[in-house]
Amino acid sequence: MRHLTKNRYEQESWRINQRGIFNGARRLLLLLMCLSIGLWLKPTPVFAATYHIIVTDKGFFPKKITGSFNQPVTITVCNKGTKTHNFILPAFYIYSPNLAVHCSTTVQFTPDKTGVFQFYSDAGGSKEPGLIGEIDVH
Repeated sequence: MRHLTKNRYEQESWRINQRGIFNGARRLLLLLMCLSIGLWLKPTPVFAATYHIIVTDKGFFPKKITGSFNQPVTITVCNKGTKTHNFILPAFYIYSPNLAVHCSTTVQFTPDKTGVFQFYSDAGGSKEPGLIGEIDVH
């Protein structure tokens, strides 16, 4: 009799031990699944483009800049010319105020379309000759 009781005790003990191992394995598997899902749900990294553009009486420097679709673009425009200038990028509704000599402004936007778009200065009411540049959004 005693031998049967010991076997039952050992069997029950073994079952409990096995359940504990399986429950631990299940918990570990669940944790790993949650972590892997969390990695998939990470937001896409933001690659902000930042430019410093100098505008003189002869043009913009640099004349060509690039941006990425749905990624922020920041442009600081500094007037180093002898006349008033501004920065106009109509494709993205950017219209800076007129900039007196040695003044600057910063504009920020997120391109919602791709292509090559013109920016210019029109401080006198129309596009100023030579003061044209472009942004290539890909």
